[in-house]
Amino acid sequence: MIQNSAVLVDLNISVWTGRKMDKKVSDEIGAVKNAKANAGNYHKKLLAGTDRLDDLQKLVSAIRIWHYEQTLPWSDNGSRLLPQVLQTAPCQDMTLPTAGPASRPSTHRPLPGACQCPDSR
Repeated sequence: MIQNSAVLVDLNISVWTGRKMDKKVSDEIGAVKNAKANAGNYHKKLLAGTDRLDDLQKLVSAIRIWHYEQTLPWSDNGSRLLPQVLQTAPCQDMTLPTAGPASRPSTHRPLPGACQCPDSR
């Protein structure tokens, strides 16, 4: 029976964009370019000059890719089927990249709280 060989899983991840619309600059550029009101927007990158947000977005992307590769579509609401043989895989596979200097390759460490596997309790 399927309930003995798989579980339904849902993955919900949201990531802060690190951007903020600057209404004043947007209006100034619109006026200089003779554009209609709300024809364009200027967004500030709040973390310009750092790779931290990029690293976070890459991690989220890797988690989503892993999730879609290891599970099967199940329902229209987004739930996916995780076969029992893979149920401990998230604990073994999910690691958090630790960025190092450009001269040193990145290392990985376990992703804290990524999952609750039966053997880790």
